[in-house]
Amino acid sequence: TGEQIAKDLGMRPFRIATKSKSIYHAGAVFASNYLVVVEAVAQRLLRHAGLSDADAWAALRSLVEGTFENLRRHEPREALTGPVVRGDTATIVRHLQSLAVDDAKLYRALGRAALELAQKQGMDESTAEKVAEALATDLPPVIRTSGKIGIHGRRSPDSP
Repeated sequence: TGEQIAKDLGMRPFRIATKSKSIYHAGAVFASNYLVVVEAVAQRLLRHAGLSDADAWAALRSLVEGTFENLRRHEPREALTGPVVRGDTATIVRHLQSLAVDDAKLYRALGRAALELAQKQGMDESTAEKVAEALATDLPPVIRTSGKIGIHGRRSPDSP
């Protein structure tokens, strides 16, 4: 049975109502699959900043290992670091201005989730409003460059 397999793997089995299995599996996709996707996006961004794939991953690996160590000791709410939890709106705006449109959308979506955690950590309402505003700030208009869509007159990150 699934319960015995979990026990054999050193896991603690539990039961989930049939109607809750889809949301449970979606949570598992976020925890595992999308973690890999986020790291791949980060590696691509570092590559566009001038690092090789190997150097980008080496730089990110230490950061990821530190984050996992933090998560071993704390739940996500307490483990959160970065510009959102610090209320660093200037950095958030700079990041958004440097990203291609799709990456900025992902940054905003994850930033809103980080803001929710920061508020649970006790971020004051005024700071939370400023962070929310920074995350919602529209990017400059998208313009065409060399046949590819880009922002600020730059090539999009996926163009050669």
